[in-house]
Parts: sequence; C-alpha cells; structure tokens
Amino acid sequence: MMTSNNYESLIGYSEPGPRSHLYSRFVHSKPSFTGRRSISSIEFGPGQTVATTIEDDTRPHILAEGINFPESPAFDRHGRLWCAELKSGNLCLLRGKETKRFPVGGEPNGIAFDSSGRIVFCDSKNCSIRRFDPRSGKTKVLADRVDGKPLFKPNDLAFDALGNLVFTCPGDLRNAPTGYVCVLTRQGDVRRIGSGFYFPNGMAFSPDGRHLVVAETSKQRLLRGYWDVKRARWSELRPWADMGGSIGPGGMAYAADGRLLVTIQGEGLVKSVTPDGIVETVAQLPGNLPTNCAFDSHTTLGLVVTEAAGSRLLSLPFLGRGAPIVPGSGKPHPLRKWLSMALRIR
Repeated sequence: MMTSNNYESLIGYSEPGPRSHLYSRFVHSKPSFTGRRSISSIEFGPGQTVATTIEDDTRPHILAEGINFPESPAFDRHGRLWCAELKSGNLCLLRGKETKRFPVGGEPNGIAFDSSGRIVFCDSKNCSIRRFDPRSGKTKVLADRVDGKPLFKPNDLAFDALGNLVFTCPGDLRNAPTGYVCVLTRQGDVRRIGSGFYFPNGMAFSPDGRHLVVAETSKQRLLRGYWDVKRARWSELRPWADMGGSIGPGGMAYAADGRLLVTIQGEGLVKSVTPDGIVETVAQLPGNLPTNCAFDSHTTLGLVVTEAAGSRLLSLPFLGRGAPIVPGSGKPHPLRKWLSMALRIR
C-alpha cells in the first residue's frame, strides 16, 4: 500500500480509462519458477466463472483493468471481491464482467470488513478512518485524530480477534522516522502503539493472533512484535525480515500454511516469509507496483494482488488459500485456536 503522489513520476503513471473489464487470459510475464497443472474453472464469487481453463498456474491472471490506482483487495463474507480506487475516490465491487463503483470521496486506501459487512477504510487524503455501508451507501468517520492532532495519512488496517482496529500512519515523508501505528479500540479510543517508523505501510496479524507484522517500507523490512489482544498493546517489537526492493515491502496476507506473502514495490515481486523469517521469492508480476494483496478463501483465485502501474487486479491461483481473516466481530475466529496449535506443531 502507498500514497499515490510519491510514486507517479517513478512509474510513469497516466490516467486510465473510465471502464474496467474482467478478462480470461494470462499476462505473458516471466514466472519465478516452473510447474503446471490444469484447472477446469476459476470461480469469481458465488456462481460466477472468470476463466474456464488455466494451463500454467505460475502466470498471473488478469481479473480487472482500468482501475484508477487500485489498492487493498478484500473479500466480503459472501466471497465477493472489493478493492479501493484511490485516485478516483471509489470503493469497487467486482461482479462478473463489471466493476460497480461506490463514490466515497477522499483517497480510500486500506479496507477491512466489520462483523456487519460494512467496509472500514483508511482515507489518506482526509486523514481519517471511515466506515461505508454498502446497503445504505452512507459513510461515517470513526476516527480522525490522535493525541489531539490529525491522523498522518492513514494507509492500511486490520481487526484483531476482539474487534480492535489497528492502522498505520506513514504520512508522506519517506526518509524521516515520522510514521506511527495506532489502535482504535472497541471503546472508540485512539492511541499510538508504536512510533518513529520510516513509512509504516501494510500490516497483518499472524494466524494465531499472537503477532502483529508491519512493513517499514523505506527500510525495506518487516517489523514484528507480540500482540496483547486484551490490552490492545504491541510489545517486544523488532526487525523480523529484510525484504529488499527499490521501494520496499507493501501489503501482505497470511497463507493457510503460516507463510506471510508480501508484495515488493519497485520490483513487482511477491515474496514469502516463513514463521522463522526465511524469505523466498514466489512470483514475478507483470507490473512493478503491487500495492497490496489478499487471499481468496471462498473459491480458487488464490492470492489477489492490486497492481497500480497497470491499473489492474491480478490473480495468482498457484499460491493457494489464505488463513482465516477475523472480521471486526469482537470475538475470536472459530479456526484461530486450531491454527495456533497446528502452526506450533510445525
């Protein structure tokens, strides 16, 4: 995830057309590894098919194009794919061969779903955390200040198992330790839980809920610390993995096997990090600016990546399924305990 203004000159960004389409074809890019299998179909949400045949599962598949700086793919509880359209101030729902846009204004960035199916999102332009209800079309500001000052361009966010919302605030200074991380508690209080970071960006909770990982993009590394879900505190924070990249790590998502998949901005890569911090490149993308990613746990899209240089969404089915994501429910996901035990056995 990133703020668009800092990167337009780097990637030669130009305004895409107003339409967005789905395709059942492949991008002919250089994959990072070999391996083939046949998939008879890829479903895109309940009862919808995007591709009928995939011969090579190591090549990204285009789901949509023409999205004006796409950010933060996310699946709702019905398995439908959403993303933010940062440059146009929209939230987007991909339905079959169409993209339905919901104007919310500002610059929507990271998004997550609460237990009622509403979208909670970072608005980087208006420096706020907002909530959008797809049924009513209404938005509400949940937070816009911390310590009496405006939030510093919120970027990405995630709910913990008890419904506390954690979000990054990188600001727009890439070479100064002015970024911080906040929590919006269930009680509605906003406070900093970490500061002094060089552009804190994407973030994720580990499958067992015990760790919080944040990309410190300008340092090209991931930070990890213990998460106290009852007190909503981040402790014993330390560098965890060096990720590389001319820009650095962006968004991230946990796979079902416990690996963390991370987009690498500047090189157009997806890298995996094992629980022990071992880093491996697992995919080469057709564009150099992957902003964020999310696993499809409902069908067979695998890892979905938003790629801003090409204004598109990509599907990487060969990367498998993701770990369960906790909505803002206020109670733990029923699979969290099982996942915690399985990962410790490994």
